[in-house]
Amino acid sequence: MIVDHIAAARRYDRGTAWEDAFRFLATLDPAARENEYAIRGTDVFARIFSYETLPREQARLEAHREYIDVQMILSGGERIGWYPRGGLSVSEPYDPSRDVEFYAADREPSSWLALTPGLCAIFFPDDAHLTQVAGDTGPQKVKKVVVKIKRALAFP
Repeated sequence: MIVDHIAAARRYDRGTAWEDAFRFLATLDPAARENEYAIRGTDVFARIFSYETLPREQARLEAHREYIDVQMILSGGERIGWYPRGGLSVSEPYDPSRDVEFYAADREPSSWLALTPGLCAIFFPDDAHLTQVAGDTGPQKVKKVVVKIKRALAFP
């Protein structure tokens, strides 16, 4: 997992797929339309969506195998718990059509991060992440973009 300001994202650039992802992220603001965007077909694409943050007990711990997530908040804020994927108990088996596997979040994460506008988090296949968690001030509306980068393109 990497967390940094979007302005520093170029230091994590690992080839043209990353360049395309960060170029797309740089064009966004809170007024961006909620939709799915093909940046490079199914190799690099983005989803912009909104939701209300949840109590920790209602959030779902997930990881992906085929794609790397680059997550950025456009408005609002959330807490994200990070866990190394190894050793977690599977609660819902891997679904290749959605590239997601869910795990039991029955212990505290190895690390909590507060994702707010201007920051981005990069989650690799070994990074399980508990997203959409409300902060200390309670639930709030969040607008977020997740760019998916095909694993094979992420490490040319």
